[in-house]
Amino acid sequence: MTYTAKLTGNRRDVGTTSPKILLIDIDPNDHLNRDHCWVTITPYLEKIAPKGHQKPKRVKFEADTKTYLKQGKEACLTLTNIRNITKR
Repeated sequence: MTYTAKLTGNRRDVGTTSPKILLIDIDPNDHLNRDHCWVTITPYLEKIAPKGHQKPKRVKFEADTKTYLKQGKEACLTLTNIRNITKR
């Protein structure tokens, strides 16, 4: 399925072998438990990511959904296999 989101400059795990960057306001998200996700930083994402205090940039991407149990009880959906991230 195709989604859109805002690519932010927020990062985590930058000192590891798998640094991540944050996507927020994922749309459509009516079937997802969260409206954000962390994705591995690629050279392309590094190039287009906002710097400093720049506003987030709108991107589109493809992803699959995966069901997981929240606290072992409630079934929720999350995104997996995020790919083909491009500027919108």
